[in-house]
Amino acid sequence: MSPPSPRSSPPPQRPPLLPLPGSTLLLRIMVLSLSASSYTCPSVSAGTSVTAVKNAFLGRDGYADFFSNCSYGQMQIDRVALKVVSTVVPCSEEIMQCDVDAIAAAALQQLPLESQQNTMASSRHDLFVMPDSLKSICGWNSLSELSPGTQSWYSPSGKNGIFKQGTVMKMLLVNVALFTARRAGLSRYDDSSTAMGSGDSCPSAPELRRLGWATPMAQLNSSSFAAQVYQNFTLPATYLGPTGVMIMIQPDWLVTVPYSKNLYLALRVKAAGDRLLLDDFNGKLSLHELNAEIDNLLLPYKDPMTNLINVIGPTSSVTLFDYQLRIVTGELVNNGTAIKIKVCRFTSGPTDCPDSFS
Repeated sequence: MSPPSPRSSPPPQRPPLLPLPGSTLLLRIMVLSLSASSYTCPSVSAGTSVTAVKNAFLGRDGYADFFSNCSYGQMQIDRVALKVVSTVVPCSEEIMQCDVDAIAAAALQQLPLESQQNTMASSRHDLFVMPDSLKSICGWNSLSELSPGTQSWYSPSGKNGIFKQGTVMKMLLVNVALFTARRAGLSRYDDSSTAMGSGDSCPSAPELRRLGWATPMAQLNSSSFAAQVYQNFTLPATYLGPTGVMIMIQPDWLVTVPYSKNLYLALRVKAAGDRLLLDDFNGKLSLHELNAEIDNLLLPYKDPMTNLINVIGPTSSVTLFDYQLRIVTGELVNNGTAIKIKVCRFTSGPTDCPDSFS
C-alpha cells in the first residue's frame, strides 16, 4: 500500500487565545461569613482567615510564584493589586441554598467603596471563600464561571478548596480560556499531571499552547512528516519553556478514518512550576490527544476534550495503531532535563519503521 499524497498545506491554525505577553491577574478575594437575619438563618463564621489566604497567594512558593513559573512570566498575579478582605454577608434563603450568584452579589455590595473600584477591569477576578458550614449544602469544593468569566467560589477546607494551588489555577484558567482535563478510561478531572485535572502542577502541553504560554519544537503532519522514516528529537522538559517544549502531531495522513484528533508529546520534570508534579509523570513523556478542529483553530468557548492517553518512560516504545504512529524514547539527557525521542508514521505496520536511534 502506497502512502497517501501529502496535503498541499498543513491544517489551518489560529494564534493562541491569550496572545498578550505579561498579562496580569488582579485578584480580589473575599473571605465570607454570614450575619444572622432570623432564627432559621443564623450567623455563620468564616472558614478561614484573611492572613492565611494572603499567605497562600504571596508566600514563598505560593500561588503568585506558581502562576509566574507555569506561564514563564507571561501571566502574573499582581502582588500589589491583590486584595483579601473579610466580608460579612446578610444571611438569606438564597445564600443558605448556595445560590452562588446571590452570594457574589451580596458580597460585592458589602465591600467598602475603595474596594469596589475597577470592578469592570477585564483582568479583575473575584474569588469567594465560602463559610465552612455551607460546604455540605453546596456539595462542591470549587466552582468557576466559564470563559469569559471573572468569578469563582471555593471551600475554605478540604483537598480541593482555596488552599490547593491546582484548584485555584484551574478555576482562574477556566475563567479565561481552558476546560477541565481528562485521563483515558477515567472520569473528568482525572488527569493528575495538570492543574486542569486534579494535579498541583502546571498545565499540560496542549493547554500551554492553547494559552499561548509555550510553543512546539515540531509540528508533524503530512506536509512535514514523511512516512516510514523516523524523525529524531531531543525534547527539553516543559518547565524550560516557553519555546520548543512539546511535539505537536496532526495525523492528517489517516485514510481509513477521518483526521479528528491531535496528539502532543511533552517531557515533564519535577522543577519550577512543576515542583509538585507527581512521581508518575516525573522524567516521563506525557501523551495527550484532543479535538483537532478546536485545537487547530483554537476555537474560544469550545472544549477540545483534552485527554491524557499514555505516559511513556525512558528507553521505551509505544505503537499507536489508530494514528499509524510509533514512538520510541531513549535515555534522559542534559542532567535529566531532556529526553531523546524518535517518531515514525507507518503505512502497513510498525515494522515499516527501522527500530534504532540514528
